[in-house]
Amino acid sequence: MCSFVLFVLKTRIDTHMTRAGKYINGPMIVVICLGWALVCCRAEQSPFSSDSLTPRQKELGGQLTKVTTSYLNQKIGVAGFGGKPFCGYKLLDVEENEKGIFEYLDVLCQEYYLKGNGKLEKGTGIMQPVALTITKSNGDFQIVKHEVPRDGDGFNPDIEALFPKKAQQEIRSDLRNGWGQSILSQLTVEAAKYYATNSNRAP
Repeated sequence: MCSFVLFVLKTRIDTHMTRAGKYINGPMIVVICLGWALVCCRAEQSPFSSDSLTPRQKELGGQLTKVTTSYLNQKIGVAGFGGKPFCGYKLLDVEENEKGIFEYLDVLCQEYYLKGNGKLEKGTGIMQPVALTITKSNGDFQIVKHEVPRDGDGFNPDIEALFPKKAQQEIRSDLRNGWGQSILSQLTVEAAKYYATNSNRAP
């Protein structure tokens, strides 16, 4: 278990809701972590997951955590302020058959960057349902494509076309219940650790 003391001095999140998700622009968050041993690490941790998943689905989801998070950071996260995006997700469903593995997620990505005074700031953020297609070869997972619903009038038809029924219901529920706050807290800790060790390097 990671041990840490985290002081959040100020947090402000301006959330703008669209039918496809929430775009977040938050100007200010300061995190002070006391000492190297006090910064929590989330590597290899199983993702947040739906209560409806079977033990096998949760096991498979845990095996996919590393490759999924890396893919989301590169393909879904947006660095609009020249910072680094950090992504987390809730595993809604995962299916495995002869055609491959299909992973269905609610994703939250948040960009973080350092201002001139060294304070950690939020940049561009997004909350978005994502459907992943994954292959497995010699024990290695590879994500071959992702699909997301369109904004506006295309959102509901795309959700129904891309996601299983139980995932559809959870996506609509998540849009109302603020599911991403726990993930956002984790991402803030990850960003603080990253910039504590890479403060002199570009993202």
